[in-house]
Formats: sequence, structure tokens, C-alpha cells
Amino acid sequence: HWATHPATVGLIISRLTGIKMSLTGHAHDIYVNTTGLAHKLRQAEFVLTCTADNKKYMKELVPDLSDEKIIVSYHGLDVVNKYIPNKSLKGEAFKIVSVGSCLPCKGYDKLLEAFKFFVEKYKNAELVIVGGGPLLNEHKKYAIKLGIDDKVNFVGFVKQEDMPSFYQSADCFVLAAISEIHWGIPNVIVEAMACELPIIATELPALNEVIKDSDAGYLIAVPEPEVICECLLKFTNNPELGNKMGQIGRKRVCSMFDLEKNAHEVAALFGK
Repeated sequence: HWATHPATVGLIISRLTGIKMSLTGHAHDIYVNTTGLAHKLRQAEFVLTCTADNKKYMKELVPDLSDEKIIVSYHGLDVVNKYIPNKSLKGEAFKIVSVGSCLPCKGYDKLLEAFKFFVEKYKNAELVIVGGGPLLNEHKKYAIKLGIDDKVNFVGFVKQEDMPSFYQSADCFVLAAISEIHWGIPNVIVEAMACELPIIATELPALNEVIKDSDAGYLIAVPEPEVICECLLKFTNNPELGNKMGQIGRKRVCSMFDLEKNAHEVAALFGK
């Protein structure tokens, strides 16, 4: 896993022993830290990657690679027992959830500004931000400055096994990510979709693989607060719209990200 140092070690072991080598390319390891990447892709028996957009990029990087050599394997999720809808956890307030470390790339400042605009038009709302990180206290201070701190819940770090309830109790999921420093399909979006949440997210290159023509949510070119607010109001003005998007999203995630099915497909590659 990872096309940087791990794949380099794998290549060395392969040369020393004759054991065949495969590798997995995800994000920064194929877009940023690319030393020797083309050579490693050529030497690998096969290459796994987690989005069709990644496959297209690697094919452009090394045009002589066969199409069959690069295999799209979406991340797995337990959509049967863990990440499932549970409408009994929803409250009266319209709850927005966002998940991710408090880093500049997550765009939480834009989300807080959007939420300020939103509650000016729709009072009965709550924003839950799940994740710790270096900017957590700064974001809390910004919420106070905007006058929305009584409606924003900064949860901090949460263990993976405790995450489903945060999605299940929400009405929509927002990720105001900065596209220049994001790759792939964020796992948190897949988790939210599995719990039947409609999505509002920055238009990252691979997200159109799971959200097509606004059928499971809204993809916005730039995380402008006014635009995010407009999308949120569409859900409050038409609750059935969010329900329909959530159902479409869950169906797609169950098809593409089922943990057991995807794991068996990867195991079969090694079986060959």
C-alpha cells in the first residue's frame, strides 16, 4: 500500500527474491511524491487504485500500461451492520454534520460562514463538526465571533466505531473542502451516503463517480458560503428532496463500496 516508500521496498524485495510485486496508489503518493512512480507502475504485476479518476491519471502518466493492469478497487465499508440509516436518532432541529480533522484543507471557516447565513433564514438548525486538529480552538473562536457558537457543536476526535450515530442523527452532510489539496473520494462522504444523508461538497475530481448530476447531493465548484447556504435551504424547503437524494446515495454506496464484496475481489487478484 502507497506508491512511495512501501512500493520502493516492494520493488527491491521483488528484484532480490523474484517474488512478484503489486502496489496500491491512493492520493499524495501518486500526485505529489512521484519519484520513480512510472517505473514502479511498469514493474508491478498489477496496480490497485481507489477511483476511476486515479486510473485515468496513471494511464496518462504511463500510456504504455495496459488498461487491465490498473484496477479500480473502491474502499470497503460495512453497509450491512454498521453504516446504515437510523431515523429514530433524528431530532426536531435540522442537523448538519461535517467530519474531518481541523486543518486548512477542510474549509471549516467557509462552512461556519455558510451556517451563519443559513440560521439567519432557518432558525431551528444545528451544526456538528466531528474531528480534532490544530485549528480546533481557532474554529471555536471564529464561531463565537460569528455569533453562532450556541448552535455549533465541536465534538473533537471520535473513534471510528462511534461514528455511525453522528451520521444517523443528521439531516445532511457538508464537506467544504479545498479542492487543490484533496484527492480521491473522501471516506466520510461515503460513510454519510451509506447512512442516507444527502451531500453538499466541493466538486473534487472523483466525486462525480458517486454523485451524478446532483442525484445524491450537490457538488459546488468553490466552497462559497452563500452557495452552501442556498443548497441547505433547498433541503429545508423540500424535505422530500433530501430523503430522495439520501436513498439514491445509499443504493450507490452499497453497490460500489460493500466491504465484503470488494475484499473478495482483491483476494481473487492474488489468487491468480
